[in-house]
Amino acid sequence: MNRKLSAGTRRRYIEYIVNRHTGVTNPNWWGPLDDLDYPEQAVAYREWALARAPNLRTELEGMSDEALLGEYDRCNEKPEWLTFSLENFQQQERQDEVERTRQYHRNITRAGGFAHRSTRQPPEIMEACKCMYASNRKIAAKQGYDKLMSKDGYRMPDGRVIRFKGELAFETFRTRYWPKRKMSQ
Repeated sequence: MNRKLSAGTRRRYIEYIVNRHTGVTNPNWWGPLDDLDYPEQAVAYREWALARAPNLRTELEGMSDEALLGEYDRCNEKPEWLTFSLENFQQQERQDEVERTRQYHRNITRAGGFAHRSTRQPPEIMEACKCMYASNRKIAAKQGYDKLMSKDGYRMPDGRVIRFKGELAFETFRTRYWPKRKMSQ
């Protein structure tokens, strides 16, 4: 396909590709900030799109007609604004997970204990002990031990059932698995 594009057609192709890649015509992102659920993401998106559009336009103007038509075909497959949105969403999820973990440890501390961080124990048992302690700080180690040693086990909020496999002495459970309480001074 050895096709020569006129200047007007070339300009329309470039504008379409820039709009499609940056999403500047997408009303979900480009609307008023008051209407959006996440205004900080909209601000970050606008900054990205405004910085990307002139550079992309320059790149496209330097392309041959063949390369421009190829980019026109690819712009509908995976626009850059979609990649930006996914990366931004994943970064927000990572930040939220860090905040949830920090908040969890703060709540355990306020409740009078601390989260045991030994790496020798199975992580799911540690998670179950922390969950039991966080949901009811008055629960005794013996009650937690009995739950985990029973055939029913302990049901986590996400639906998993956790129980010990094999025998374990209560004293070992209490010293290795159960969250320690702070000593009152």
